[in-house]
Amino acid sequence: MRFRTTMVPWLSLLGVSVVVAVLSGSAPNILVPLALVALLAAAIGFSLMNARPSQLLERSRSSLAAVRMTAEAREAAVRAKSGGSYASPDLTLMDIGMIAMQTGEYGVNMRRTRDVSLDDEGVRPFISLSVLPNGAERRALIRFELRDGMGKTRFVHEMRPYLRAGETDLLADHHLPLAAGAEEFEPGDWDLRVSIDGRMIGEHVFRVTPSLSNRFERARRAPASVSDSRARLSQQDADQPLSLEDLLRGQSEDNRRDRR
Repeated sequence: MRFRTTMVPWLSLLGVSVVVAVLSGSAPNILVPLALVALLAAAIGFSLMNARPSQLLERSRSSLAAVRMTAEAREAAVRAKSGGSYASPDLTLMDIGMIAMQTGEYGVNMRRTRDVSLDDEGVRPFISLSVLPNGAERRALIRFELRDGMGKTRFVHEMRPYLRAGETDLLADHHLPLAAGAEEFEPGDWDLRVSIDGRMIGEHVFRVTPSLSNRFERARRAPASVSDSRARLSQQDADQPLSLEDLLRGQSEDNRRDRR
């Protein structure tokens, strides 16, 4: 905090008055000098605060917005800060996530999810912001970026919305097609990175799961490999002599079966 030099004259006058009142002993009781000293201390503290009432109000609004952040937004903001990025104090990330789209019998189905399937037709990122008056009434550059588990950039979209004071929801104008090019994408943990005016505001982690056809293909191949493994193990067991421990364990199991 920086001392406000404009407050020096009246602080000096107030300090001299307090000293005179305390040393003169003319006060009816001890409470009056104590009250004067407390008043002087409060005045000095206020002079050290280099902030205007409007700034204090905006700081309180920012604190209230931070309390209402979703768990996803809080996690994404922490990840962005750990990477050395600090967003404007006039903007608070309230929410962040992915919207997956699928066309069904009743039209387009849109759902919020953290597990995106390669069977989905497409996916769009979104954010919710709380904008203070100092950061409002302007156009901002919003950049959405999706990266796969190997760090390869798979989607970039920039937009320039007009920010107004209060809370606003921003959904990317375009989506990343998934089902049409599922074979090009690698399932796993992906990253959604969102920046505003070149400053990273959030980094959200979501999961991309394989398509059904890919899962069925893996399931079809699994039994053959499992049976082959079991056959090899059985052959190895047949070739190796049983130890005394194995014989005793087998005898104990036979005895338990006989008692039943």
